[in-house]
Amino acid sequence: MPFYKKIFSILMLLIHITFLTGEETCLQGEYKIGTLCCPMCPLANRVYRHCTETSSTTCVPCVEGTYMDHPNGLPDCFKCKFCDRGMGMSEKQSCTYFRNTVCSCQSGFYCTEPKGEDCDLCQRQAVCDPGFYMKQPGTETTDTVCESCPEGTFSTENMSQKCEPWTKCTDRNMIEVKSGTHKSDSVCIVKTKIVPVVLGITSPFVLIAVFGVLYYVWRKKRPFGFPHYYSGCCSKENSEIDGRVEGIAPNPDNMDGQRSNPNSEKYAQESHIPLAKGLNESPPRAETDNREHYLKKKISENEEESLLPPNTSRKVIVNIQQTVNISLFKDDDSGVHSSEHVPEADFVFSAPVQEMGK
Repeated sequence: MPFYKKIFSILMLLIHITFLTGEETCLQGEYKIGTLCCPMCPLANRVYRHCTETSSTTCVPCVEGTYMDHPNGLPDCFKCKFCDRGMGMSEKQSCTYFRNTVCSCQSGFYCTEPKGEDCDLCQRQAVCDPGFYMKQPGTETTDTVCESCPEGTFSTENMSQKCEPWTKCTDRNMIEVKSGTHKSDSVCIVKTKIVPVVLGITSPFVLIAVFGVLYYVWRKKRPFGFPHYYSGCCSKENSEIDGRVEGIAPNPDNMDGQRSNPNSEKYAQESHIPLAKGLNESPPRAETDNREHYLKKKISENEEESLLPPNTSRKVIVNIQQTVNISLFKDDDSGVHSSEHVPEADFVFSAPVQEMGK
């Protein structure tokens, strides 16, 4: 078919389509508004006012932060893209009135949604930990490929390019004390140092065991509850310890005609000191009660000690002697108080002292 016939067939086809649809098609570089075909605005511009039957399209430039990258019949320019650094993105090319911003990924990130030169989403690249090596480094659009170290090799750093082989201790005439892993090398020592190493490891446990045995033996031999400085006194039987209660031996020569002074009696009561005979109204009764109380207490203690198991601590009774000088006042006929010196009397007190552990 000749060329002119092809052109004629295409024109007839267009006329037929227009007749069927009832619409008029606009030419390239035009856009349709109603029944009119208006000229488009150029790059970096937008439509301010559409054309009419008597006027053409009115265009205005895009403002800061917007762009238009193709001829258009749009009333608004496009907003420039923002590259979010918090998402691992960086600005590769700034925005202009006729071109949008171009974003790329920061170092250590790769693009998961590339669009030509631009990227819409970045993701952090994998890090090869110790025990792995970097089989394939990451790129702007691909992730890092890591692989575990083969048996007999190791790596101690992140992003190792390769794995190192374990040290062979036998090749160095040494002894292997720790096998290698994927993350560490074998540990070797010289053969002459094996004994100090073993002693250094076991000696603390041996010393602890020895001290434990010595403490156990010492504890078994030591009387329970008694310090070592009481060991001598506690070996005696209670029958050998003087536990009797001694009263006050008054001097009869100085007691005749004497009258008890209320002040002396009050002082003796507050000080818990028994008065001598003749200074109290009924001294024999107090002394008798004191002796009976001691005898009952002594019998009770002996019965308790007979029930105790062997090697059990006992009470220690210590005699404490104290001499007290008491001056008594005597009323004479003149109404003046005179002071007579009472001879010294030995006051003997029996104070049971209980050692800890009873």
